[in-house]
Amino acid sequence: MTDELKDQAKWLTNVGFLGKISDSELTAYLAACDIFCFPSITKNEAFGLALAEGMYFGKPAVTFTIPGSGVNYVNLDGVTGIECPNGDSKAYAEALKKLANDPELREKYGQAARQRVLENFTEEIFEKNLMKLIGELDG
Repeated sequence: MTDELKDQAKWLTNVGFLGKISDSELTAYLAACDIFCFPSITKNEAFGLALAEGMYFGKPAVTFTIPGSGVNYVNLDGVTGIECPNGDSKAYAEALKKLANDPELREKYGQAARQRVLENFTEEIFEKNLMKLIGELDG
């Protein structure tokens, strides 16, 4: 859909398509942004690693409800960000406006987002949970 999206956004001066960027550039963009927009609408997004990365940087997330996906397990509506009805672009835009206009809410959700990642989605937590599961299977 990249070409279609580029065509739709060609008149917008505040929208850019970066293409492939380096890890250091990605880090800089994540540090500089205020809101992490994750507009996936299908369960092809099984977990949302990029979502967890954005949240790690203390950014509130805006996502869609995706039945059968882990996205809504990662981003908790009203805690780490805002979840919108799947495909409802108006609700998504309103969620972005709400966060853009409320720095205190962005900060609150952003802090909770980072904490959620640190408590649930780091490599150390994954290893601990895996070892616990293996122990239960041996039991």
